[in-house]
Amino acid sequence: GEAADFVTDSQFASAYRQLFSVSPFDLRPVRPGGTEPFVAFEVKTEGENVVGLAGPYRQFFTEIARELMSEASPLLVPTPNRAYGNGENRDRYLLDPGARSTKLLSMLEFLGRLFAMAMRTGSQVPVALAPLVWKLLVRQPVVLGDLHQVDCYAAAALRGLRNLSKNEDAASSLPEELADQKFVVTLSDGSSHQLKPGGYDLRVTDRNRNEYVRLATRARLSEQNTQIAAVRKGIGSIIPVQLLSLLSWEELEVRVCGKNEIDVEILKRHTKYSGVQPDAKHIKFFWKMLEEFNQ
Repeated sequence: GEAADFVTDSQFASAYRQLFSVSPFDLRPVRPGGTEPFVAFEVKTEGENVVGLAGPYRQFFTEIARELMSEASPLLVPTPNRAYGNGENRDRYLLDPGARSTKLLSMLEFLGRLFAMAMRTGSQVPVALAPLVWKLLVRQPVVLGDLHQVDCYAAAALRGLRNLSKNEDAASSLPEELADQKFVVTLSDGSSHQLKPGGYDLRVTDRNRNEYVRLATRARLSEQNTQIAAVRKGIGSIIPVQLLSLLSWEELEVRVCGKNEIDVEILKRHTKYSGVQPDAKHIKFFWKMLEEFNQ
């Protein structure tokens, strides 16, 4: 299948096979002097005779980011909001809660190493992870609002259940759509997870709904914990993992991925005009339109 192809045939898998057994010490080179390129390893592509180290090195990180976000990747899943076509972060990814095999967890550890190598050498891995992932990596506390950013329907259902009028007597029924709800949640990879022993047979009632909300929120916010631990382990083999707690989640994302913004002023400075003057009316209109777009 596609996942098997990723594990065997991708550039990520090829690098994993060649580099995962290398001592992390050897992947932490000292920054060279002068104008020498700063790379953690050399990238050589079969059949291509490329001069220089920096270009192929940067291209490698760009390529593995594309592979990680492909449908074939067993390491990441799109946010549930993408499937709904609603809510925030529809173009973002989560670590796959189903990536639990020894092989996949070691690949996630390798991903952490690549993140840290990119940070050390000033390269970028442009992988579009959801804010929730970065927050978990820096161990920032997460709440129901963070779930809403990746799974708006699940968060709204939990919030609605929590806020049901407490004046209703215990016999009053839950909303119709929750009449058959058991102590089970659907995780981001589509799998079912029971919230307590016997959860598949235990119905949510007005009396136990607060327990359900508490357990379901905790399960959804911690569904990536095993995978997060693997990535953190990989990062910690290259740079001190304690440094992560000194960064905000936004700072870590920028360190790994670079700024996901287009600077219109830089575009203007580097634009060459042919057959038209920079102050022509339609050129001015073009730049004005660009400046009004959001990122």
